[in-house]
Amino acid sequence: VGKADMGKTQGVRACIVQIFGAIAPAMIGYFVAFTGNFTAGFVVLAAAIAISAACMLKLWREGF
Repeated sequence: VGKADMGKTQGVRACIVQIFGAIAPAMIGYFVAFTGNFTAGFVVLAAAIAISAACMLKLWREGF
């Protein structure tokens, strides 16, 4: 991403993060209601963290 587009890309990233941050509690609530415990919700959160870490590692290796 060039310097001229850095603000746009960070704005899109921040928007996506805020949207998922807003719906995450509802998703956890649905998992708890469906399964009766918090395990499924925590598994989904752990998977999301692992995917995010893998993406960040790939970007770091590519020099971003």
